[in-house]
Amino acid sequence: MTARDDRRPRETNAENGGGRDDESRLFSYALPFLAALFLALGIAGTVLGGWSIVQPAIGGCADPVIGVSTPEETEQRLSDVGPVVETLEFESLSEAERRAVLEAIEDPHQEGTVEGSFDHRKAFNRGVVISGGEVGEARYATLRSESRCLGVDPVALPLGLISLLVGVGAFTLVGVENYPWEFRWSPARERLREGGRSRDGEDGDDGEGRKDSEDREDDKDDRGRNDSEVSRDADERRWDRRER
Repeated sequence: MTARDDRRPRETNAENGGGRDDESRLFSYALPFLAALFLALGIAGTVLGGWSIVQPAIGGCADPVIGVSTPEETEQRLSDVGPVVETLEFESLSEAERRAVLEAIEDPHQEGTVEGSFDHRKAFNRGVVISGGEVGEARYATLRSESRCLGVDPVALPLGLISLLVGVGAFTLVGVENYPWEFRWSPARERLREGGRSRDGEDGDDGEGRKDSEDREDDKDDRGRNDSEVSRDADERRWDRRER
């Protein structure tokens, strides 16, 4: 390959490399960061959104359970705690809370389930004294167990899936762009390679032609030298005959 042919591929690669240098920061820093961010958001949204849909179906969340003490237990508890416990009238409770209190009074384990509006959740969580109405004597009540459903909008699931797809696509693009340039197939580079092979073949043909012409010249020189030697031998023989 001639010097001109050796120089052309290097110039082409340099031009291609210059274009890649302009995009190196984008594909080395910005795009991977955004891809990782979308993947993280997608995983979180998919997990939380999916669980918010599945949890009620498998019984993963339940209604809160309150416990109501007897009047004797309440009196003993109040004597130990002091007058710092909040007091609520039975009639001020929500309908679901009233049902749960009456259920706990009749239950052997002194527990009742709040199936509905739990307006005084914080008060029951701290501990509250309920008096009046159907309860009669003051009774101490508190929240014993609570298993809330995950409060996430189900729309988080499709949004999370979309975010996952965007993140995976961005990472795929980063991998393709960072793939070694030398191992990529390019029609332009293929044409350049084929052109180099054809030029190599032409150079080889020219070299063989020059070699053939040189060989012919050498044959002519050899024949010229042989003719001159033959003529000299003939002259010497003629001189020898004359002398005799």
